[in-house]
Amino acid sequence: MSCHLTYTLNFSRFIILSCGVFMNEIKESLLALLTQQQLDTLSSDVCRREGGGPLVVYGAAGTGKTLLVLKKLDQLHRTGRLDDQNRALYCCFWPGIRMVIKECQYQRGVAKWCISRDGENLLSRTFYLIPGRKSNRNSKPWAYLAMWTLLVFTCRWAIFLRGNTKKYKHIFMDEAEAVCLSFHKSILSETMTQVYRHYHDGNCDVEDCQNASLDADLHVGDKIKRHCSKDWGELWFMIDSNQAMILIPTYSPVDLRSPTFCLSQIMRSTKSIFDVFKTFYNGPVPRPPVAPSRLPNLSLGHAIQGPPVYWVSLTKDVDETIADVIIDLCATKGVKPNDICVIPFLQSEKTSTSSINRHIGEYFVEKTFQPTAVSDAETFLMQKQLNDFLVSWALKVKGLEFTVVIMPVEDEDFDIYDMEDRRKAYVISSRCTCMLIFICNDEVRSRMRIKDTSVEYPFNIKLDCKG
Repeated sequence: MSCHLTYTLNFSRFIILSCGVFMNEIKESLLALLTQQQLDTLSSDVCRREGGGPLVVYGAAGTGKTLLVLKKLDQLHRTGRLDDQNRALYCCFWPGIRMVIKECQYQRGVAKWCISRDGENLLSRTFYLIPGRKSNRNSKPWAYLAMWTLLVFTCRWAIFLRGNTKKYKHIFMDEAEAVCLSFHKSILSETMTQVYRHYHDGNCDVEDCQNASLDADLHVGDKIKRHCSKDWGELWFMIDSNQAMILIPTYSPVDLRSPTFCLSQIMRSTKSIFDVFKTFYNGPVPRPPVAPSRLPNLSLGHAIQGPPVYWVSLTKDVDETIADVIIDLCATKGVKPNDICVIPFLQSEKTSTSSINRHIGEYFVEKTFQPTAVSDAETFLMQKQLNDFLVSWALKVKGLEFTVVIMPVEDEDFDIYDMEDRRKAYVISSRCTCMLIFICNDEVRSRMRIKDTSVEYPFNIKLDCKG
């Protein structure tokens, strides 16, 4: 190998690793590099002004929706609007996000006045009800599983709210599209009714108020406008525009189909990663909830070019290849195992934690230093064991961020013309902040249209010794 090629290879390695440190520093500071779109959202008083209504924010993954909620809670605390008399309720869909939000709330000193709520542990009971692989191109078991868990979680939301007698000055509904996509009108109606009731009771002092409950049309904004709402708290609905545009029921509340702001600038992704999942985001979708002109094309919030997306050729069993990449990242490149998440496009026995761990174990004599695959996202996030890395179902890590995401795609898994496949690839690709690694053969690489946005993995994964 020539000196020039050696220098180029080593330089690319340095860039990817040093950029990872830079991105971690941004993540720790939490509020770095806000776009004008985000600043406009934070300064909006649509909820408080007379004749106002709920603030509904649409945005694709990486546009900073959850970050805005955290920043708003911090802002409310600093301005004296979040205290013992003015409490906040944060609701989200997936438990992993709630755990991250709760940790951030403690770090910023607002946890005392903010209750965070999710669907508890019901997902673990429903996760294996439907097999993880497709039986044919027209069968989407993982999509049916997603709909089932949406139904379970939104039902849990409604039950929690109905049994809760507390009043809340501020309510933030993250991933609010889950309420619509549950495809069950009674659950949607109950959830929206209870959200409005808690918000109304936390802001309205009128006894026996005629506008204390929602009408059949579930129009929250219309009810708020009937009050003098200039001193009311925040009522936010954060909606993933990609998820909502896949299929949104016609009976969904008009408020959730009428965004106040549409975030379109990608914040936390490198340009290369953005270029990859932009392919899956831009495409025909049925029954868009808002006019196409209200959903602008995605763009970069900041000119962070970042490292390239890496591609590893799948020439042997996928579990062996995953193990090789994990060992190389952790043993020779200094990447911490718990910064890594492996998200198979479709799970199988070859991408199970036991299979991956078996192959990793063949290279280690001392288990103390051995990276270990775990599958439970909540336990992984809560315990943060140094040598653990996560192998997870795609939707279970939605809303979470990982420094490195590894996406294995086997031969017949992905169809670029299938809307659900594009949506799932978009969810997986957008989970990473520093490095995205595809594991697939060259045919799948072409089919996924990542040939021009990915480069061959430059590190050494050809391990020639075993413990």
